[in-house]
Amino acid sequence: MNTVRFALSETSPVRLAIYNQKGNEVRVLVSRLLPPGEHLARWDGKDNAGREAARGVYYYRLDSSSFHEVRKLLW
Repeated sequence: MNTVRFALSETSPVRLAIYNQKGNEVRVLVSRLLPPGEHLARWDGKDNAGREAARGVYYYRLDSSSFHEVRKLLW
């Protein structure tokens, strides 16, 4: 299981999604308004339909009103 940790300085809409190497969206982990503070989201390796994703390299994209981040993760 992969864990993504992030902090918000203010209440903000947040979207956190996992993408494969081709740029296709695999799973949306967070898509809602979150309060300030520390947050974490866990990816269990499944896609939006509940199917197990293939092992390999993936990327997550984290968007809020104050920052945007893309990072690599391994499944």
